[in-house]
Amino acid sequence: MSQSCIAHEAPPMWWLETAVADDASQEAASGDDVLRLGSHAVRLEDIVSYKVNEVAERDTDGLMLSAAVFILAAGLLLIGVLQFGWLERFLIGFFLLIILGVSSMVEVTGLNTIRYLQLTVFTRSGRAVEFTSVDPRDVGRLTGFLSQVVRR
Repeated sequence: MSQSCIAHEAPPMWWLETAVADDASQEAASGDDVLRLGSHAVRLEDIVSYKVNEVAERDTDGLMLSAAVFILAAGLLLIGVLQFGWLERFLIGFFLLIILGVSSMVEVTGLNTIRYLQLTVFTRSGRAVEFTSVDPRDVGRLTGFLSQVVRR
């Protein structure tokens, strides 16, 4: 039998590396440790502080817009039938558009909140580098490491 699910820990999106000074970049001295946060690099001795925020958001704009468009189109269709004498069979379209608008509104209430952690590292130069992850273990390991770096 084969296993259908193998649990592996995801590799971290941050890592520590030793900077090498070359002729092109004199910014990092040889032997300085650099913290890589995705595509950003921060020298460890430049880190002053950090802040962790939990961000929660819901993406409702598109569904609200589609509900408004469906209900507006249904209203225009109903006005056309009742006021301008359009054929009564267009009322089928009215009911269809109302059902689509109401289902969009119901979908908005059923949306789950997307939660992720955002860690901001502040440097001596005033630069703020942001690291975002949905994995609280990854952010926890990074904050544990940064708490040791900031205490130095």
